[in-house]
Amino acid sequence: MTFANGSCEPDQWKKYFQDYKPEIWDAEGDGVLTYRSEADKDYSLVIIHWSDFGFLLQLTCDNLKTNCPEYCCFSLRDKNRLAEFTELDDLTYPVGCFLSADDAWLAVEDFLNHPEEPSPRIQWIEDEQIEWPESIL
Repeated sequence: MTFANGSCEPDQWKKYFQDYKPEIWDAEGDGVLTYRSEADKDYSLVIIHWSDFGFLLQLTCDNLKTNCPEYCCFSLRDKNRLAEFTELDDLTYPVGCFLSADDAWLAVEDFLNHPEEPSPRIQWIEDEQIEWPESIL
């Protein structure tokens, strides 16, 4: 089974967040939604699920004409927990970036409808604003 059967229709994705069942996400794993604009920009929304914390979203935009990233940001729930990190699948993430299923859905729905704009319904933090541990830099 694949989430939403590979569809980019919001209605197909909604149930996985609003009827959140950690065991389904654990079985299916994480995912990424991508969109290439007519202006040669690649937008991606990486969805990382961890039952202990919820959902971490990473939003990126790469300019294909200049071969440079335009931005990379993470979902933000709690600024006070940005200095607290956890490891998942050999990757390190700030605990303050994990959202509830309901909040994650807001950003996923907005990406599916308007992939060229970061969702205004959640907070985002730029990658360089996070004080990553030196061990992963």
